[in-house]
Amino acid sequence: MKSSDVYIPNLSFGLLLMGPPKAGKTTLALQFPAPYVADCDNNLSGPTEWLKANNLPSFDYDVINIKDDGKETPTDMRWEALTKAAKEAVAHPKIRTIIIDGLSSVSDYLMEHIMRIEGKKEMRIQDWIPFQFMMKKFVTYLRSSGKLIIFTAHERVEKDEVDGILKYYIHLPSQLRNNLGGFFSDVWRIESEKSGQDRYVYQIRTKPTVRFALGTSLIKLPTVLPASFTEIVKYAPQLLEPRKVQLPTV
Repeated sequence: MKSSDVYIPNLSFGLLLMGPPKAGKTTLALQFPAPYVADCDNNLSGPTEWLKANNLPSFDYDVINIKDDGKETPTDMRWEALTKAAKEAVAHPKIRTIIIDGLSSVSDYLMEHIMRIEGKKEMRIQDWIPFQFMMKKFVTYLRSSGKLIIFTAHERVEKDEVDGILKYYIHLPSQLRNNLGGFFSDVWRIESEKSGQDRYVYQIRTKPTVRFALGTSLIKLPTVLPASFTEIVKYAPQLLEPRKVQLPTV
């Protein structure tokens, strides 16, 4: 028997960052220290220009659907390309933050991978079990690296049949959309509000509401704060000190 005083968490910070398109999810993720991004959405142009305009450091990346020779990666080989790139990022000593951008495309990669392995042209009911297992294993592998892990995710809106309230979920097929958040230490939503004629204010929501299944392990983080890593580390300076742990296989 051991005391909780000596308990050491065995997983690093893992953030599932959800929000509508163009809300600034990738831009926020790239503000974290020494980032690497596995670009699955071909969505780096705007964030790159924003970083340059604000004199912030550059980042490393791979475009998963494009091979090194410039040719398109076959759709049923993109899951393997993603996991290979992720392993290289985990092993690279320079990289401190690993960003998977974004989750809907990753889901498509995994479905194509499973259909290729099973020799089918569409997902069957029994195929969703390995789908969920492999997705969760991928998330856990990355979190076990000790690096900061961020997955960006689009959201879908559904009307609750009981209370009639519009509720927001990550955009994933199967019931995984309801429980994948449990494999992350934090689930946040990024939002934007118009402020003035041509100005928008971007903010992060970190605590659950009737509409959003959110949560944070960073107990000092406010419910709402500006979408800026500089603001985040005011409440969570531990994010500047990634841990080293023994890795499982993926």
